[in-house]
Amino acid sequence: MEASEFPTQPGVEETTPIIETEIQPTTGLTSIPVFTDESPHLLLTPFGNEHLFLLHRVAGGEDLATIASLYQTSVEAIRAVNYNMSLELWVDTVIIIPVNQTDVSGVTPMTALEITGSGQTILSIADENGISPEILGEVNARPTSYSFQTGEWVIIPQPTPFPT
Repeated sequence: MEASEFPTQPGVEETTPIIETEIQPTTGLTSIPVFTDESPHLLLTPFGNEHLFLLHRVAGGEDLATIASLYQTSVEAIRAVNYNMSLELWVDTVIIIPVNQTDVSGVTPMTALEITGSGQTILSIADENGISPEILGEVNARPTSYSFQTGEWVIIPQPTPFPT
């Protein structure tokens, strides 16, 4: 744009605007996220090996049918994978979603746990919950030596009750 194309105001000296044609890089303290093969398990981050799961925080107005449709699964599959799931769905409840999975046969019921402190590993969580570290690692797509970060989520397989 030429200087003569800019409108002038009465009583204001006419100046020539400076127009930068190149953007100059700047430096700062903004951290750049680093992505690795083992990105942390966060809400809405799919993970798993054989089956893909993600964790969904229920929002106001959502119901299981809406959530199931969103992730190409079924209400039955969501209920089957969430250990002791309440019949009522509460806002802010975190539920496990079996993505693209509608078949409930062979589904292991699980619970979701948010890591709130440092030092928790696949081995320590498996020990606390009385399950095999290999199974816990497999379900979470992590090696048994994995150390979780604060804020990360882990899904814990629960024992399947046998009919009496």
